[in-house]
Amino acid sequence: MYRGKVVDINGQPLVGANIVTVFRRPETNKLAGVITDFNGEFIIGDVRPTEAWKITYVGFHEERFNMPRGGGNRTFILKENVTELEGVVVRPRTPIDTTPVFNPNEDLLTANPNSASDSFRNFISRLPDQNNTKKGFWDTLKDNPLIAVGLGLVAALGVGALLSTLARSSDKTSEKQLANAKG
Repeated sequence: MYRGKVVDINGQPLVGANIVTVFRRPETNKLAGVITDFNGEFIIGDVRPTEAWKITYVGFHEERFNMPRGGGNRTFILKENVTELEGVVVRPRTPIDTTPVFNPNEDLLTANPNSASDSFRNFISRLPDQNNTKKGFWDTLKDNPLIAVGLGLVAALGVGALLSTLARSSDKTSEKQLANAKG
């Protein structure tokens, strides 16, 4: 059995560090591995002498080691892998739309409809066209699933209210029959 601990240069445990074999095991053609626990510790139960292992953790340099004969116990100190960039320039793939942003506080409160801003006119012109053809009930439900959900809830509440009324009526009938039987 091999026990180990993975920490950073300040001695803080690295939780979830990967410890895996460098090469696939011949009998399974798979890598073997474990991850560190909340204390940065791990245990490898299937110790194979001189097998090559590596420890990886995001933001840190990889550490490689060979499994010693007879197992052991070791603390691994990983060093940060810091890369600095000179600078990044982000450019859009498509041209930037320079249309002013629609502001409802300004654009909707104008007194004269002819003085509406360009941003409001552009906003309105980009709205999808609605053809005025009448749709059937099922087409409306298909196009608006929230309406279908709402109708389902209304139906469920209606059925619940009906069942509640029937139950109260049945209770009153039972009470009358008991009163008549006793009386």
